[in-house]
Amino acid sequence: MFNRSLSVCLAAGLALSVVCVANAGTTLRAIYTAIPGDPTSQVPGKAGAEFGLFERPYRSESDEKWILRARTGTFIADENVIIAGEGGVGDLVVYEGQPAPWAPGEVISTLDIQCGINAAGQFVFGSNTNNGPNDADEYLITGQLGSSALTVALRQDDEVPGFPGVTHGDLIDDEQILADGTIAYRTINAVGLPSDEDTLLVVGDTVIVQEGITIPAGQLFAFMEPWDAFDFQGFYVSADGSDVLIDGDVEGDTIRDEMTVYNGTVVLQESGVISGFVNPIAGGFTGIRESYMMSNGDWFSRGTNSGGGQDWVVRNSLPVAATGLAIHTGTTEKFADGDSFNTFLAMAGNNLGDYVIACFTDNADPNRNTVLLLNRVEVILREGDPVDVDNNGAYDDDAFLAGFHEDQMFMTDNGSVYFIAFLRDGMGAALGEAFLRLIPDCVGDTNGDLIVDVDDLNNILSNWLVNVGVGSPFDLANNDGIVDVDDLNVALSAWGTNCG
Repeated sequence: MFNRSLSVCLAAGLALSVVCVANAGTTLRAIYTAIPGDPTSQVPGKAGAEFGLFERPYRSESDEKWILRARTGTFIADENVIIAGEGGVGDLVVYEGQPAPWAPGEVISTLDIQCGINAAGQFVFGSNTNNGPNDADEYLITGQLGSSALTVALRQDDEVPGFPGVTHGDLIDDEQILADGTIAYRTINAVGLPSDEDTLLVVGDTVIVQEGITIPAGQLFAFMEPWDAFDFQGFYVSADGSDVLIDGDVEGDTIRDEMTVYNGTVVLQESGVISGFVNPIAGGFTGIRESYMMSNGDWFSRGTNSGGGQDWVVRNSLPVAATGLAIHTGTTEKFADGDSFNTFLAMAGNNLGDYVIACFTDNADPNRNTVLLLNRVEVILREGDPVDVDNNGAYDDDAFLAGFHEDQMFMTDNGSVYFIAFLRDGMGAALGEAFLRLIPDCVGDTNGDLIVDVDDLNNILSNWLVNVGVGSPFDLANNDGIVDVDDLNVALSAWGTNCG
């Protein structure tokens, strides 16, 4: 049932003339795209600007508020923007090249990739400016959804909490905001500290980890080394501040120095063996490729073992997927390396324990061998599935999922999945990137507008006792192909629901 609307559409084929109507099953819709000339590519609040690329979206600890950095072109030199929103609607916060609202006379130069938002609608992002003093041009800025006011939360020349006379470095990043508005971040090259101790991880008014000083517990191979470096986008704090996840390197032997640390203790380490595997974690970038923590403290990591390169996904220290295994019970389709010789692309979870994994499989059709798995139980999305680009409730835009962007995904408590993906048309030609939202069953919705209202009631009554066929959007109750009182009761029970 979860993948019903997409499978009904695909049954008709992928020809250019296909028009597929979304029904009460999963809906895949575009929030923004980078399709040149398409209305969804327009940057909101910035006339004439179109999206070119999207970075990882970040979610609030509950509900569906989000924030992300996007680019108006496809090159590094192109202009970046910060967009924040909720559900399928976002607003422009700031863009590079505009006068900095928080610093008269200064101009926004560089916007950080990582940013954060909480359920109260408070958000934080990082920015560097031009036309100001070089030793005080790095900022953390806070704002509120629905308001244009922006406030300086931190400036480069501010004193580091707990370090009298020490000021922040020339790079402040990995910013995030907790449920109570506390800001967490990484500061690099703090002024007044030795060069091997000048990178700090900060939560509110407390430095919780210091390069060259803090020693993670539980290191393998009988050695205990202090942190040497923290990975970019490798620092996460749970919404209540009680849990911390860090990816990085410690000092010492380079064949065992990369590690993931949860609440001060090593949970994954280069050259160590994950429970259930034979070969150790590989070295270098692919060993521990990406770690990420959810707002409730659940954490995920993906990477590769040495000795054959078996890829894996770990959730809270337990492996949940690996190359060569069946993707779920009851299928012969297996996890397999994709074009980049990597099996797993992204993973995310919610506060209820659900999780999704984007991965490659051994499907014989190269246009259908990338999937999104829910709880390692079922495929809820597959490469080649159609996308409702214009949000009209029908798959009539000649746009199809072409693949998932690595590590750019989150999942909400109602089961929605937001992610960055690649699109193609029915002939296989690339269309560009997109920021998409996969919405699970909207019970009672017959027309794909994600609202159960009089239109849905009229659709049911207009087809009363009609044999509409299996898979019809009007057959809400039991998929028996007949519109009757059972279907009417479903719509009435869900009356007033807004799934959008």
